[in-house]
Amino acid sequence: MESCHVRGALCKVILEVCLLTAEEKETASRLSLEAGADFLKTSTGFSTGGATSEDVKLLADLANGAAKVKASGGIRDGETALKMIRYRLVC
Repeated sequence: MESCHVRGALCKVILEVCLLTAEEKETASRLSLEAGADFLKTSTGFSTGGATSEDVKLLADLANGAAKVKASGGIRDGETALKMIRYRLVC
């Protein structure tokens, strides 16, 4: 992350949450935040599933303003998008 920040770039960590247990999501998020991630991204959007409202809420709660959350994949309608926005999703 430091090499990104030294050059003025932001760093997004893709967690591919659809492949992780709840404990793994929390551990991966915490390690990413400790390392200085600017964004926690839910997935590439190409795996077995995409972002869920629950995952977006979990990542937003864990980030607690220290990083932004980016949802990828799984957002198929306005209602889902609005629900995620309510969880402080900004991208």
